[in-house]
Amino acid sequence: MEPDMQPPAELKTGTTTVGMIAKDCVVLASDQRATMGFLIAN
Repeated sequence: MEPDMQPPAELKTGTTTVGMIAKDCVVLASDQRATMGFLIAN
């Protein structure tokens, strides 16, 4: 990032998201749950 840029604000979505930066790649991973009203499939 540029020195004067700010990271985005925290966004809560109920999922887990992970990002890693390596020498030659960027890896992004996330999970989610299927929901229908008050029913949560796990």
